[in-house]
Amino acid sequence: MNGQILRPGGKISIVEERGLVILRINNITEKDIGTIKCLVKNPLAEISRDVQLQITGEQYPPKIIEKSQSIEINAGESIEFFVKISGAPTPTVTWTRKGMTISSNDLYQLRNDNDMYYLLIKKAIAEVVGTYVITATNMAGKISTDIDLNIAG
Repeated sequence: MNGQILRPGGKISIVEERGLVILRINNITEKDIGTIKCLVKNPLAEISRDVQLQITGEQYPPKIIEKSQSIEINAGESIEFFVKISGAPTPTVTWTRKGMTISSNDLYQLRNDNDMYYLLIKKAIAEVVGTYVITATNMAGKISTDIDLNIAG
């Protein structure tokens, strides 16, 4: 590891299981980050591979912290919805309406700032009325919430 030969003992164990040789490093710390080189030799050949050891950190599923309330606005007005979402790693957030994923276009503008995700509806017309579903996904889980938009009159 990082130019040093790893030997079994302490937090390092090298075991064979079902024909595979497995390197185990217990209680990994920042000092263990780096390059691990695996070298395999026999009388006919030699092969080696480098692997990067990284610490990915804590993982927890997305959680809705705060969101806009459902609202009724006048035709022609604009409205910006928001949702604050936590999670590790940072979740991927999508906004949908009637099962269709929303992207920035003539009707909508999407943006985010750290853990805040925004959907600007540029003009309240019939085509934007309905329930907006916000879905946050990461490797630890998935969560959804919704916000309704109606036009007065």
